[in-house]
Amino acid sequence: MTSRLLHTNLNHSSGAQGMFLQSLVEGGGGLAIASDSYRIPEDNFNWAGDILGRVAIVSQHMRDSPPIIPVLTGEGFLL
Repeated sequence: MTSRLLHTNLNHSSGAQGMFLQSLVEGGGGLAIASDSYRIPEDNFNWAGDILGRVAIVSQHMRDSPPIIPVLTGEGFLL
């Protein structure tokens, strides 16, 4: 099984975030790291962000994949 990791700076752009998610879907899913996202959706458990909304981790593996639950978050990081 191949794992994929995508990393990008979205520059607070809605269009860039849409293309980022589309690339993730077309690439077969995986894990992604996004900095300067347009918006980190609070109602989507496949997203987790730092306390300032500057960086996010996104998982698009499978429909029933477990949620991303950060252990620790701060300014510019999450674990």
